[in-house]
Amino acid sequence: MTFAGPSDFIAAMARGDFDSVIDEAEEAWLEFKSQPYLPWTDEAKRLEFAKDASAMANGGGGLIVFGYRTAADPLTARDVVKARTPVATNLVDIDSYKQVLESWTYPPMRTINMRWWRTKQGKGKGILTIEVPPAVEAEQPILVLRASIEGVKRSILLGYYTRAEERVSETTAGEIHADIQLGRILRRVGIGGLSPGPSAPSGPTDDQRRQRLDTDVAEGGFGGRPRYYLQAWPRSEVEVEGILAQGIGTLRQQMSRPEEVRQFGFGLRSGKQPTAMPGGGLKTVVDRHSLSIERSGLMTLVAAVDSSYLTWAEDQRGRKNGVHGLALVECTLEFFRLYCQSVLPRCRPPVDEWGVAGGMADLVTGENPTSLHEGPMQSFLPIYDWHPVLRPSFEVGPYAIRGETPGRVACRVLRDVYAEFGLDESAIPYTRDGEIDEERIRTIRS
Repeated sequence: MTFAGPSDFIAAMARGDFDSVIDEAEEAWLEFKSQPYLPWTDEAKRLEFAKDASAMANGGGGLIVFGYRTAADPLTARDVVKARTPVATNLVDIDSYKQVLESWTYPPMRTINMRWWRTKQGKGKGILTIEVPPAVEAEQPILVLRASIEGVKRSILLGYYTRAEERVSETTAGEIHADIQLGRILRRVGIGGLSPGPSAPSGPTDDQRRQRLDTDVAEGGFGGRPRYYLQAWPRSEVEVEGILAQGIGTLRQQMSRPEEVRQFGFGLRSGKQPTAMPGGGLKTVVDRHSLSIERSGLMTLVAAVDSSYLTWAEDQRGRKNGVHGLALVECTLEFFRLYCQSVLPRCRPPVDEWGVAGGMADLVTGENPTSLHEGPMQSFLPIYDWHPVLRPSFEVGPYAIRGETPGRVACRVLRDVYAEFGLDESAIPYTRDGEIDEERIRTIRS
């Protein structure tokens, strides 16, 4: 088959339709590799990855796919997929790949999405997709920048790559020099309002988000416990107005008693008044979850993946450490509803784009790995086909969000969470057309 674009390809992976890729030709937005960049300890391989990913972003975005062997078609001279070659998951450290892109590119590439798709062709193997978003106008061009110091000698590598048709092309030194000269001229004469201004603010940094998450895990007593976490933040510099105000309709009140999707459901209501944090934020901590909001607009949830919350009623279902699908869906949806309804409207200046990330950590391994089942739970009988998690800890995102409903954002996050259990999007309960169906959830009896 011929794929119309990245979303079409990802949909095929989610369906488990891996062989539909056979005979597919590489495109400007699609690159296949039979194996990952090995050995990853070789700087040349990491540089190759930075080059390929930045070229994809500069060329309009697309996918890099590990797990398919290609060969040149003699008629078209284009590389065409000939066989599936699943990759061992232990050969790829996703965090390390993301760190290379963040530190070796400028502006830093922070929004790629890497996902494993489990196949039946070998245990511990799968197809890995790397979704590379297009570089927006303010980021163009994304450069590969690598500095090294040997003794007193310091060297800097600067490269600008783009992807046209199915090949990576390298911009020559002369072309880069000409662009720099043109920019200097325009800046000097002020043509077309192109004189440089201050850099666009970026909101909370990766380090600030990680520090907040680590603090909430520690202060909430979630260290070492299986946990699910979510974060949302503005991708611009803002301040949340009235964050410490008290009374009905304030953020304090809405943190304690957010609007529920379903009465007596698995939402975020704690009934506990949040306390002030250093720096002016708010935090609520109960046994089953921690919820914090900073003045910068960063909201963080840490939820227990145990019988107090997300594996509720595990004994009745006969599956220890089995995640309750409805609890996971409601928890995720209410987090994004609270952010969209109560935090974003209080941000000044208004937010055009916001970020989302999450993951799970310290999941139980051994005889009782944390598991998920497909679809909604119909009874307490242990009749479900449980799918154990593929690795004890994982991250999803970050994602850039513009104009999406809380239900659609929640579904996007859950799609990647379910993939970590070897399940595709169709396994997520209470969804419709790529969105959590709130009306369907409301009909569930408590």
